Amino acid sequence: MDYVYLPTRIPYHCDFCGRRFLTKRVRLEQGLGRFCSPQCNGRSQDTREPRICPQCGIIFLMAQASIRRGRRYCSRNCAHEAKRGDWLTRFWSLVDRSAGLHACWPWVGQIARNGYGIFLLAIQRGVQKHLLAHRVARELTTGSLLLPGFNVNHCCPNYWRQCVQPRHTYVGTTLENCHDMWRDGRAGHRGANGERNGHAKITEADVMMIRSSSLPTRVLVEIHGLSSSSIRNIKRGDTWKHL
Repeated sequence: MDYVYLPTRIPYHCDFCGRRFLTKRVRLEQGLGRFCSPQCNGRSQDTREPRICPQCGIIFLMAQASIRRGRRYCSRNCAHEAKRGDWLTRFWSLVDRSAGLHACWPWVGQIARNGYGIFLLAIQRGVQKHLLAHRVARELTTGSLLLPGFNVNHCCPNYWRQCVQPRHTYVGTTLENCHDMWRDGRAGHRGANGERNGHAKITEADVMMIRSSSLPTRVLVEIHGLSSSSIRNIKRGDTWKHL
């Protein structure tokens, strides 16, 4: 019986780059060994699609998984620059500037308990930083960051904490801000009198009604929701002395 010799390796042209190389006959019969190198094999299975970076405009290849995750930019630098522009647009969209160039600009975004506007800035994925809106507006307008120990104080006619108009603020210290509050009667519960006190539970009209009323104390307690000692202090003039 005569045996026919078949070579183990045969010449073949790479399916990706067309380079001629030797491959095993058995692997070809199995549908393998069609590429000259692992690099050509990986590139042939590359499912990346060409995309245009919306920030810099270059054409780059993006994997299908990144496309599904919503990736749009060619690099982290472009993504960072785009996010910076996005948060600037978002910030000014929360400022009502319809009243004019010299009027108060109220903050229409999130308001803190103390009355100041709050702007949320994403530092990294899942982490946000709370910034004072009037301070951000001042820094964006002047183009310089505040030095340590300095604040952005309000000087607008209404002393409105929600106002972010840069012309209605100035850079000063905490002591200067306290002096302004005491001078204008905007200090805390020890400096503000009557209805301007944030802890006041009744109005000046209620005080005048209590002092002129002949109703028993227990009835006035039920009407105004105060304690009996508070009612007696109002009648004697120990409290609300400015009336």
